Amino acid sequence: MPSPSTAQALFHTELLRDPRQIADILRYAIQPGNETLARDGQGRSWPVKLLGTDWQAGILFWRPQDPGQAAAMPGGPQFLSGSLPVELLVSVDDGSHLQFQAGRPIVLNFPDASLSMVTEFPLLLRRDTPLDTPA
Repeated sequence: MPSPSTAQALFHTELLRDPRQIADILRYAIQPGNETLARDGQGRSWPVKLLGTDWQAGILFWRPQDPGQAAAMPGGPQFLSGSLPVELLVSVDDGSHLQFQAGRPIVLNFPDASLSMVTEFPLLLRRDTPLDTPA
């Protein structure tokens, strides 16, 4: 019998399609303390930071945590150029996980050599919420 410390957590999975629900969840996802990864179809991932949203236009702004480090990682140059379709995986501080397709982001390069990536709000968002397990 597995010990409680090694037991797998159980999650309730929802697939959300309502644009208002998705917008509300993204509002919560951009809070400090949440961790986000961009992952391509080959399983390569890069830490990213969600910067904010334009609710009226339905777009999400994000960027690599460390563009220099991302460039040195396998697939990094393609990721930074916006030529790879990616999904975003968000670990929220309440223990839930969000997953959605971000597609190929539009990359905004700024004069100070920083960058931002822009994607449309997802049409489908997966939310895994931990279930309370009896003690």
